[in-house]
Amino acid sequence: MLRYVGSLDSKGQKLLFKGMTTMAGYAQPGYLLFVRDGALMIQPFDARRLESTGQPFRLADHITAKEYGNGGWGLAAFSASENGVIAYRTASRSAPHLFVWVGRDGKEIGPVLPPGYYCDPALSPDGRRLAFARKESATGTFDISILELASGQETKLTIDPADDRGPVWSPDSSAVMFSSLRKTGPGLYRKNANGVGTEELIYPIKELFLPYQWPSNGSFIYFQGDHPGDLSILSLPDRKSTALGLNPTTSGFGASDGVLSPDSRWLAYASNVTGQYQIYVTTYPPSSTRLTVSTSGGSDTRWSKNGKELFYVSLATGELMSVDVTPGNPPGFGPPRRVYAGPLDYFTIHSFDLTPDETRFLVHIPDSGSDITVLLNWPSFLKK
Repeated sequence: MLRYVGSLDSKGQKLLFKGMTTMAGYAQPGYLLFVRDGALMIQPFDARRLESTGQPFRLADHITAKEYGNGGWGLAAFSASENGVIAYRTASRSAPHLFVWVGRDGKEIGPVLPPGYYCDPALSPDGRRLAFARKESATGTFDISILELASGQETKLTIDPADDRGPVWSPDSSAVMFSSLRKTGPGLYRKNANGVGTEELIYPIKELFLPYQWPSNGSFIYFQGDHPGDLSILSLPDRKSTALGLNPTTSGFGASDGVLSPDSRWLAYASNVTGQYQIYVTTYPPSSTRLTVSTSGGSDTRWSKNGKELFYVSLATGELMSVDVTPGNPPGFGPPRRVYAGPLDYFTIHSFDLTPDETRFLVHIPDSGSDITVLLNWPSFLKK
């Protein structure tokens, strides 16, 4: 990803970095902060000429970050104050993620896998398998894996050196769609869940592409792609993409996390139309109807099989929430209630799933990180 700098009173801009996967920040008295390969770097910067003036210096390792692309938003856990203080949070040096079974009562039942570098859990509609994205180390790339829940046998579905993320099951549990940034052609790929055959490029795309739901054999719902800041539906027979028109603005992330109700009459999604992401429901195809579901922030939506419950993750707390749905035209929504305290890792593409019998949840719990470190005299590090 490219990073630019520009003056607020000018339309001009200068290219600072190529290939940067996290945010950058300014630190007094004239430095840029950014993350590279998990390390917090600091580089001299001339704010008048808007250009770097020296080589970067490594301040700290193992910085907590969510790299941009394929589900990460480029966020990194560091900050600099105007008086020269820098604070950062480091990630655990051990494998930082857990998949955990949680009951309807909100109590943890047990781990699905040992701790590892993985995310984006998706349970097959037949309830027999788990698809997820796994990498072997903090600096590795993600591949799609399939776990047989009964036997515990795990099989790698993809082995491309690029990141493969966000697996979504076909309605009959025979195939998986996923997003890939591979150099031979980034986009949406399909592969048989038994591993037989090659990966088929279903829809090429160069921008951020987040798969959400494969509601029928003929359609697929995703975010971004050809229509920045909006949800889109891909017609699989002719492979044509149509924006759903839920983006409230012409820039930024407007609508995401879209899922159709079991009867295909209602679409639940997240939108920042009010300045904060909340969960809404509209008709399908979308209309001017917008029913509010959450009031304290929400993302990552799921419907129950009977359409009488809607699940999402609270942005304020990371809790897994549930809302009762009263069928009707329009449907009614009860007050949100907590199912599980979490916090869930909602900065990934998918942070939880529900078993077909709806008796258990599979949740993704991230590493909480170590204590926050505050550097009061960090320029002294540059003199060593």
